[in-house]
Amino acid sequence: MPTMPPEAMSRPKPKMPHAQTFGDLPKPVVPKTENRKLLKGQKAIVTGASSGIGRSIALALGHAGASVCVNYVAGEDTAALEVIEGKKAWPRQKPPFPVTVGLFGKPTAVNNVETLANVPPIILHGAEWYRRFGTAESSGTMIFSLNDDVNRPGVYELPFGTPLRYLVEECGGGMKGGKKIKAIMPAAPSSAFLPPDKIDTPLDHNSMREAGSALGCGVVRLIGEGTCIVEEVLKISEFFTVESCGQCPACRMETNTLTSLLKKVQQGQGGQPILEQFGKILAFNKGKGFCNLIAMPGPPIESALKLFSNDFQAHLATGKCPAAN
Repeated sequence: MPTMPPEAMSRPKPKMPHAQTFGDLPKPVVPKTENRKLLKGQKAIVTGASSGIGRSIALALGHAGASVCVNYVAGEDTAALEVIEGKKAWPRQKPPFPVTVGLFGKPTAVNNVETLANVPPIILHGAEWYRRFGTAESSGTMIFSLNDDVNRPGVYELPFGTPLRYLVEECGGGMKGGKKIKAIMPAAPSSAFLPPDKIDTPLDHNSMREAGSALGCGVVRLIGEGTCIVEEVLKISEFFTVESCGQCPACRMETNTLTSLLKKVQQGQGGQPILEQFGKILAFNKGKGFCNLIAMPGPPIESALKLFSNDFQAHLATGKCPAAN
C-alpha cells in the first residue's frame, strides 16, 4: 500500500453513515507465548477462556510439505486445500465440494479471514445485534480497499448499504488531483465497469447487481478522466493470463486469446470484426474451468466495449491511445 501523504493523514476521520459502531466491543486478550516465531508445521494454541467460550483451539500455521504460493488462483478454496496438502495450487474439479470431501479427504469448511473475524462479535453479542448493521438482504459490514487513485488510500470497514460515494469521497477524500471519475470497478479486477453516474449505488450485493456489476471482495478501483480504457482492460487481461494456473485447456486458450486480441486492438489491427470476437470466445468457454478464473476477464471486457466504445474505435482507427492526444 502506498504511503499516505501528510496532508491526507491530517484530515479528520470520516464518521459512519449510520449510528452504528463496533467501539463498544471489548479488547481482545492476546495470550502470552514464550516464542512467537513459529516455524512451518508448528501449532499455535489460542485460548478462548477470556471470552467465555472456555476451550482451546489449535491453529496449524503452514505445512511442512507445502510450496510457497504467490499466484492469484491459490486463493480459490480447493486450491488452498491442495497447498496445505503440499501439492500445486490447482483448483479441484467440483463436485465433490470441500464440505463433503475437503482437506485430506475429510469434510472441510473453507472461509476467508474477513468471514472468520465476524464470528467472535456475533458469538459475544448475538445474531440480532449483528443484523443491526447493513441491509435486510446483506447484514453486517464489509471491508473495502481504495488504492492511490484517491487522496486517502486505505482499508475501510463499512456497513452494507453505505453509498459508494461515501467510500470514495468521505473515506478516500475524493480523486487525487481533483480528477473526475471516468469508470468504477467495484470489485477489481474481475467486475464490470460502472459509469460515474452510478457513484451513489449502495454497497450491497443486490444493489450492485442491479447496477450492472458486482461487489466481489471489495477492492474498489477508480479510473480517472484521461485514462484509456483499452489500456486498462489489456492490463487486466494480461494479469489473468499470467495468473491462470494452466491446468484447464479452456482457461489457457481463453486468457491468451483475449490478451492477443486486445493487443491487436491496441495496435489498430483487425477493424470492427475483431470486437465481435470477444463475446464469442467468452460464451464458448463459459463454465468450462475448474474454478471461476475463466469467467473473470469477461465482465470488465464486455462492459468496457459497451460503455467506452469510443476508446476502442480510436485505437482501431489510429493505432494510438486516445489518452495520449
